[in-house]
Parts: sequence; C-alpha cells; structure tokens
Amino acid sequence: MPRRSDYKSQTHSLSKVREAVAAHAYAKAIGCSLNLTLDIHWHWTRFSTEGIWNRRKAVPALLESQRHWLAYHGVGFFCILVREAPPGSSEGEHAHQLVHVPDHLHAAFLKHTKHFLGGNKRLPKRALVCDTIYSDGKLAYILKGSTPSAHQLLAAMFQTEYERQHFLDGTKDKTHQGVIYGKRLLISQAI
Repeated sequence: MPRRSDYKSQTHSLSKVREAVAAHAYAKAIGCSLNLTLDIHWHWTRFSTEGIWNRRKAVPALLESQRHWLAYHGVGFFCILVREAPPGSSEGEHAHQLVHVPDHLHAAFLKHTKHFLGGNKRLPKRALVCDTIYSDGKLAYILKGSTPSAHQLLAAMFQTEYERQHFLDGTKDKTHQGVIYGKRLLISQAI
C-alpha cells in the first residue's frame, strides 16, 4: 500500500534497522559488499535551487540513475540509503549511501554521480563526500537516528567493547536526525 503524500518519519524503527542490517549482511554474503560510501549534501547540488525537485523526487531519481549506470556496466544494484535532516544543521537535508561498486569502476561511478548531482554546473567538493569502507561501522553510523531499542541493536553489532563504546559515545547526541517527509531508509530491491 503506497504511503500518503504527507507521510513523515522521525526515527528508524527496530524493524527497519533489522531490515537494513539483514540487507547489508546479505550483500556481503553473496560477494557484493557495500564497499563505497557517499555522503550527499543536497544544499550544494543542483537540486537546492530547482523548485520542482524536492528530496522525495531527487533521491529516487539519483538511485535510478545509478542503477541504470551500473546495469550498463553489468553490475547489479546493491544499495542502502538513509536520508537525514538534523535540526541544528545549517545545510539542511543530506543522505548517506552505501553501494556496491567494483573497484575498477569507482572513479567512473563517482564521475557519473557528480554529473547527475551537478547537472551542467561544477559540483562543489562538499556536495559529495566519498570513501571506500570495509567495516560495519558505517552502517551503524548511518542508522544512528533510530529508536532506543534499534540503537541498542546497532551497538550489539560491534565485535569489541571498545568499538561498541566508540559508537555509543559518537552517536549519543545524534539520535534525533530530524523529520523526513517520505522514506527515510531506502534499500535496493536486489538485497
């Protein structure tokens, strides 16, 4: 059943966090680990000034563009994306994305994504921050805006007490990630 146009969420529920953790584990199990992370600050993209593009339309358009690009290169689309709008942020809504991209395609994929986000204009460096990742810590971090029970589930993912405490200390003031209209958590159908 489709959501109403005024649907909004304030946190990730325990069930949504479980779904994201399971999707992340499945991608890793089939050899398509989510090895590239993108942090997208919408304020610095072409979508900040285009009135017809709100985030509910920009995010699916970005994901569809990436999916088509990867399919053209013979790669399946394995992705988890989280939208956030922290109340104290001066830059407004942003998104954290974990995506599977083979190492030899990283540079070309980033170029494609930058072109999509910038349109005909040059994209400022702060609009898209990327990194390659090899740990589950980034998944826990992007899901930080969750209910207390979901936050405890995320803390339980860590192998050592040091990692667990580092996560809890680093996210204790970040559990409220603002109100998001539309979906807060998007997981590709392949996972």
